[in-house]
Amino acid sequence: MNHVSSLPYVAYGNSQWVLTILTRYPVLYVDQRLLGANRRALRVLLNVKGHRVNFVTMHLTPYTNEHPLKEANQIRSDLRKREIKDLLEWIGTPPDPVVLLGDFNMLRGAVRLWGLNEYSLVTSAGYTDADGGFLPTNSDTFPLDEEAKHRASEKLPEFLVPSGITLDYVFLAGKISVLSTDVLKSDASDHYPLLARLRVGY
Repeated sequence: MNHVSSLPYVAYGNSQWVLTILTRYPVLYVDQRLLGANRRALRVLLNVKGHRVNFVTMHLTPYTNEHPLKEANQIRSDLRKREIKDLLEWIGTPPDPVVLLGDFNMLRGAVRLWGLNEYSLVTSAGYTDADGGFLPTNSDTFPLDEEAKHRASEKLPEFLVPSGITLDYVFLAGKISVLSTDVLKSDASDHYPLLARLRVGY
């Protein structure tokens, strides 16, 4: 596998976080960009069986449990919006297909009531959610622990408290289509891996 990594972007304890792309396809070009104050995106242009395809991954600012909860997360949402705007300006409109994937730390749907509408920034820019639509088919990518579900049950009826939420996405632009999406249950991370099978050049 070919291996491409970004510069570190977050220090966590004694470790530093980087973005990495592993691929069996030839790497034609590599670039990276700081997003907002301290987040980062990594882009590679690959030769996928004769097709040039851009793959871009990132890790955006996460939600927080700090109080007051609504106000604290609105601040985080504003940070993500700045990061997404930086990301979209950097990518521009390349002539080749784009696969935009990673930990966006954003939600679809009802959080728009709080103004947490980062998802619409991506879709309004012409990107299609590989598992979007009215009824997404894959499972959620971030399982909620018992403490989080208990906190949610204080605000919502118990039957509305989810077992997980989706924070990770694959977005597409250009001549590329979705064959399937799935979430793999694994304890290798606090997120579950999101798997998408794609066809280039439909």
